[in-house]
Amino acid sequence: MKLGSSEYFTITQLEAIEKIGDIIVPGSGAFPSFTDTGCIAHIDTVMGPAHEEDLKLLGLLLIVLRYTPPVFIRMLLDLMNKAESMPRFIAPLFRLLNVSLKGIVFSLYYSNLTKESYTGPRPFDAIDYELYCEPDA
Repeated sequence: MKLGSSEYFTITQLEAIEKIGDIIVPGSGAFPSFTDTGCIAHIDTVMGPAHEEDLKLLGLLLIVLRYTPPVFIRMLLDLMNKAESMPRFIAPLFRLLNVSLKGIVFSLYYSNLTKESYTGPRPFDAIDYELYCEPDA
């Protein structure tokens, strides 16, 4: 898949988000993978409210993660899940990583937004969820 452009991230950084996204949401059964949906096309919508300095630091982390082997990213994700059992001086860092990396992936994936050319099942289809509003009577 050819990645689009982003106001906040380079192609390398977007590739890192897709890499992490496919580790967290690899797709199975009715669920499409993170990359298959093309939800990365909506990254600027999700990251728009973020503080400029936070975006810069996240960007640096993403560059490192882009070239990190998937096995080490899985280990990092596992450590992030165990943050509460870590010593107090390091736990906040892993909690912050957990919120930021997983938050980006899940916000994009469960936004149900996809790339224009995507025709497969969407996450809402897989969980049998339909969003609608009832008009006032």
